[in-house]
Amino acid sequence: SERDIVRHLSRQGPVLLEGIVSGICTSNVTTCSPDDSIDSLMSLMTAGRFRHVPVVEEGRLVGVISIGDVVKHHVAQLEDANQQLNSYITGFPR
Repeated sequence: SERDIVRHLSRQGPVLLEGIVSGICTSNVTTCSPDDSIDSLMSLMTAGRFRHVPVVEEGRLVGVISIGDVVKHHVAQLEDANQQLNSYITGFPR
């Protein structure tokens, strides 16, 4: 990831760019499946401090999810819950 590159670039300087990709990239990549919940993915990304997680299905890469995707979905859920609560409260007879 870009994070791997920046981390190693700060340690090694421009000479890093003459090396090979496998020398700096994360080798044990954490993945998720399309069936994983947003909550579990958010926990995984927070605990591992990942900004991107490959989505793998039947051993094949089917996508990449970013923390921005997860946050956007979570915010949408919160906005929906807020709207439902407001409707419930304002729809109640006084």
